[in-house]
Amino acid sequence: MSVCSKSLINCVCIEARVILACRNVIKCEEVRAKIVEETFNRNVQCIELDLSSIKSVRKFAETINTS
Repeated sequence: MSVCSKSLINCVCIEARVILACRNVIKCEEVRAKIVEETFNRNVQCIELDLSSIKSVRKFAETINTS
């Protein structure tokens, strides 16, 4: 397990709000489901983000700012 994965699990375990930014929402939802199953924290979101697209970055920022 990578350091990043361990940090993510620690955040989820303390019931922090966790946002998974991803290009592939389907794969992200699979990861989210596993995290929720292991930690029982349902406060984990998947939000699409393609860093090569300024439109995607703006949409992601707007979503974060309004939720």
